[in-house]
Amino acid sequence: MLERLRQVKDKGLSAALRLALNEKLGRYGKITALRLDTGAHQLHVDVLLDGEPGETTLTVEQYDLLRGENNQGLVIILGQIAASRPWLERMINDAADSLLDNRKLPVEHPALAKVLSMVL
Repeated sequence: MLERLRQVKDKGLSAALRLALNEKLGRYGKITALRLDTGAHQLHVDVLLDGEPGETTLTVEQYDLLRGENNQGLVIILGQIAASRPWLERMINDAADSLLDNRKLPVEHPALAKVLSMVL
């Protein structure tokens, strides 16, 4: 019963997250599918990037979601990110390592923060 409830919650969160990310990242392409697994702390995204002939699959293999300093905002700590295109996988992980402090990604989009706060 609890597993079924988690699956329903994940499905709703996935739909909301997909909408918010498409709004935020729309200039790069369109997310065609997004599956959030809060039990395994994984995120699977299928995206049709502008100029690409087919979809690219991205998987955040492990994530953690924390409240920011002084309980302000949310922070996603990204684990390794896998991509169906090896060059893109290397680029994303290199950027996460060099541009983010300890792979911590602040959630600045208000609607996205609200959706993700339901997971905490």
